[in-house]
Amino acid sequence: MAKNWFEHLCRNTGLMFHNVAHPDGQAPGAKKVVRQSVEEKQVSPTTVVRRTVVEEIEIRGEPKP
Repeated sequence: MAKNWFEHLCRNTGLMFHNVAHPDGQAPGAKKVVRQSVEEKQVSPTTVVRRTVVEEIEIRGEPKP
């Protein structure tokens, strides 16, 4: 039982350093913004209409049986 917590600690420490060194790694289900556009139109001195379009891509892993 004592070995199990030590292996768990070592694995999590290694993953922490890996994620610091490679922050852009794509995890399954991760979303990445491909394109974003914002259009603004002033309709009165106190009102602005803003339209934001965000295109994302989602990376999914293999379906589990």
